[in-house]
Order: sequence, then structure tokens, then C-alpha cells
Amino acid sequence: VSPLNSTLRSRVRKNILEELYTRYSEDSVCNCDSYLDWNEFINKGKDNKNIIPENMDTNIKLYSAFTSGTTGKSKEVEHSSETILGIINQMVMFPNRGQEERASWLLTILPPTLVAVVVAMICHPLADGKTMILDPYCNINDIDLEMMHYEPESWGMIPLFFSVLLDSKRIPDDYDMSYFKLFGFGAEYVTAEFVNRVQKFIDKHNCKAPISSGYGQSEGGSDFTIAMGKDMISIGAAGMPLIDTNIAIFEPKTSNELSYNEIGEVCKSGPGLMLGYSDKELTKEVIKVHEDGTTWLHTGDYGYVDNNGILYVLGRESIKLFPDKEFYPLTIENKISVFPGVKEVVVVSGEDRDHLGFNTITLFIVPNEEVDIDLFKEELDKYLENNLSEVEFKNIYFIDKKPISKFKTDRKTLKKNYNIR
Repeated sequence: VSPLNSTLRSRVRKNILEELYTRYSEDSVCNCDSYLDWNEFINKGKDNKNIIPENMDTNIKLYSAFTSGTTGKSKEVEHSSETILGIINQMVMFPNRGQEERASWLLTILPPTLVAVVVAMICHPLADGKTMILDPYCNINDIDLEMMHYEPESWGMIPLFFSVLLDSKRIPDDYDMSYFKLFGFGAEYVTAEFVNRVQKFIDKHNCKAPISSGYGQSEGGSDFTIAMGKDMISIGAAGMPLIDTNIAIFEPKTSNELSYNEIGEVCKSGPGLMLGYSDKELTKEVIKVHEDGTTWLHTGDYGYVDNNGILYVLGRESIKLFPDKEFYPLTIENKISVFPGVKEVVVVSGEDRDHLGFNTITLFIVPNEEVDIDLFKEELDKYLENNLSEVEFKNIYFIDKKPISKFKTDRKTLKKNYNIR
């Protein structure tokens, strides 16, 4: 059934109608004998008086979702009401209930098939007493129109949304964004240069809300950290752990805990851990009980915690170059992103077929539209030689735009299309 079934078409804005028409058509309705009209379905339960008894077990499987699968195989994650509420209770420390004016929260496009959307972007603001604006039927390229139409005080953001706003030609130079009280994002790591571009953009438009960024995973119930706006500009900064959450850094795939400022695997204990994957053997690889009896989620992400307790996440992989060099994608992308003319950069690693157990690095660069590409390539070669001489790039490709899958950078497609193993 089309969402237009329960609204007045005359009140739906043109850009939303156009998007709906691309998703729903008259031909999409099944006319077979088994077809049940939505209104018929609703009416069948209209006079039902039977009361279904509640199941008071709060830790039975309630909700399943799939991870994005942009770096590896997509996995089915299972959660209960207890694991979901374990995160929400930590995020809503001072609910805004009882206020005459409730703050608004905008949710565009992002589907409720992602744990972060359900927990952090729907349940969290509702539990916090905010007015939820559900806006799923807008095109990704029209979110600038949605922002200017609703003028929300908070917005469930991801880096891709910021990219659209930065490229928008419809936002007037003197447009005032002072209505924002919260302005931040999650979903994937970004370079400091990208954050600088966003900061310049919101400063230009009179937005007083600080940029913030958090960190989490579907397997851990969504958010792990409290966003730390003032530290966001530091590469990989992801905030401090939620109030009942412990984050520690271990040697990868071990229970040997590392100290401050030592890079290792980011692990989490505390409320919100998934019941498990649908694949129980795979669950044992990431949910582990250590010698002291504490249950930890091994995220597979690399990072460290500084002396102030702030977590820094450097990415999903450690790139080992022969014979003894080790790098992380974000650190390389961060250095290249500051070069004039670079709009976006993606680092992808592959197998070093000449040296077992080591990697190669392939670079994908999206240049700004206005650059002289030949001069740009020449100057970039010099920059890489002077600033990243210790990194050996197998190939450098210049692409029009980076591929996106499920709202994230799709490294798997780059590997497949360019035959990187």
C-alpha cells in the first residue's frame, strides 16, 4: 500500500510526491485472488476483544537487523528489549519531558532496518521527549529542501548527508541555521579535513551548535560513546564511553589489555550487547568472556584511548606493508585529504601476493571539478613523495565519485571493480 493511502495528496510537497511515484505505482499492486487490501486487513481486527497475554521475559529475541556489509559479509544481529533499552537509558540522562515547547528531531530517509536508526535515531529522541519528524520519502539529493522546510533543532545525521549539504546549490548564502541545537553524525569515520569543511559551512550559516561525533556498532546496540564536539577535529576522536559502558583496548583477538595511547582492538562491555548473530559459531568469535568473567564485544575496529579517556577509532583494518610498516586507512586518508583539489579520498588494502601475510595499498581519489587534472596529478605525486614517502601505493585511481552502499563508503565494490583481492 502506498503511504499516500493515509494522507491528502494536495498537502504533500512536490519533491516528496515525485519520490513516492518512483517507489509506488498502480502496477505494483497484486490483483491475484489472495490479495488483501490494507483497509480490509485493518477492519478484520477492528472488533477483536481478545487480550494477548504479555511475555515478561525482556531478553527474548525482539528485533533482528543486518549489518551494512560495506567492508565484509553482512551479518544478522539479534537484539531484545533489554539490550535496546540498555543503550537508550544511557543516552537519555536528562529527558525533556514536561516542557511546553518540545524540541524537534528530524529523521530523513534512513530505514528502520539498521540498529542505529531504531535505537539512536528513533527510540532515543522519543524517550527524550522530543517531537519526532519522520521523513522517509525524500530523495537523498533533496535533504537540503527537507532541512529548510522543517528547520529541526536536532537531526539524525550521517556523513553522506553532510556531503549533500556541502554540494547544495539551493541553500542561499545568507541562509540562517541558528535553529540547530545539535549537529553531529555517526555511521562511519571521516577525515579532519571533512570536519573542517562542515565547520566552515555551518559557521557561514550562523549555526551555533557544535559538531559532534559518536561511535558504536550494531552488535553493541548502537552508540558506545557520548559525543565530544570540541575534540571532534582530532583525527578519529569519537567521545567518551556512555555512563554504564566500559571501553578498553586489547591486543587483537586476545584478552591482553593495552594501556593509554596504545593502538589495538576496540572492545566494549556493559549494557546493549547483542544476543548474538543468527550464526552462533560466528557469535563466539566476537562475544567473549575473559578470564576475569567480564563479557566483551570484540569490535574488529582499531583504535586507542588517550589520557583524558577519549576514544579514537582508526578504522576496521590494520594495513601491514612489507617488511615492517603498519598503517591505518584513516591516518592515510587524513593526510591526503588536506591536499588542495582533493574532494574525497578512499584507501583500500589488498593482499600482497609476493609477501604472504602483508598488504598492498590502492588509493582512490575524487578531485574537485574545477582542477586541471594533469597539473593536479603532477602536484599530487610530489606531495605524496614528500609527505607519505614511507607508504607504498600499488595504484592510484582517479574516480568521479566514491561508491555508496547503504549510506556508507562501499569499499567492497571498489575492490571488486578494480580486481583488488
